[in-house]
Amino acid sequence: MASDNSTQPTLPQIIESFRNDVNALRGEVKRPESPETPFGGFASLQKARQLRTRFAEVRQQVHAARVQTLEAQSQKVVRPAKKKKEQYEKSDEQRREEITAPAEGKYVVAGRFLEVNTGVPLPSLRVQVMERDPQNDDVLGEVRTDRYGFYRLEYTAEDFHESTDKEPETYVRVLDEEGSFVYTSDQSFRHQAGDVEVIDGAIEGGKVSRSAELGQRIFNTKAEELRHLQQKVDYMENRVKLRTDPLSILMSNNDGEER
Repeated sequence: MASDNSTQPTLPQIIESFRNDVNALRGEVKRPESPETPFGGFASLQKARQLRTRFAEVRQQVHAARVQTLEAQSQKVVRPAKKKKEQYEKSDEQRREEITAPAEGKYVVAGRFLEVNTGVPLPSLRVQVMERDPQNDDVLGEVRTDRYGFYRLEYTAEDFHESTDKEPETYVRVLDEEGSFVYTSDQSFRHQAGDVEVIDGAIEGGKVSRSAELGQRIFNTKAEELRHLQQKVDYMENRVKLRTDPLSILMSNNDGEER
């Protein structure tokens, strides 16, 4: 297929050229045309054979032009649909990269909470980040998980109070809407913790029903949108394959334009 659209004949041009060739090759009608003698209207067998050869060439040209036209139309829909689909599919990975990015001069605790049985994200959870202390554990801060269950808390050395360790030892706990603790992560000491601590967790949906219901709705919406985008991509790509019959185009009454 030619890559330069300016030199590639358009479908109407191909059809018009073929019809002109038909008229040029047609001689005085001596026999009526019929399904048994489709070229009976031509004055000689030689001219009929010439037309068969020309028709074979036109079939190839029509196919190439038709595919080129449909591919161009298809890509106007397929490209943005694929891009949005890829963004959806990469959103979890990209979000995790964002929440675990270091912050200059600060410590970071980040992670994600999912429903333990379904794996559905738990949005709007109350997450407290704690600093382990031999006497009294300190609350470094509280955040809410986002719509996909991710959370991130930044704090500085001044936010935790201890005299022996140089680095904080952190864990997280989750509260329900009534303020009761429904989850606590590992509380063992994490000596020399890094600047970024990743603490993920999983909770039974019954313990945080409002979050679990919201997360399920968001998950279903995302899944439906992905399904719709995939259907759109499949339809447009298959359309190119299914609508390239040159004979039906040549026999149409509208110079090959789509009906």
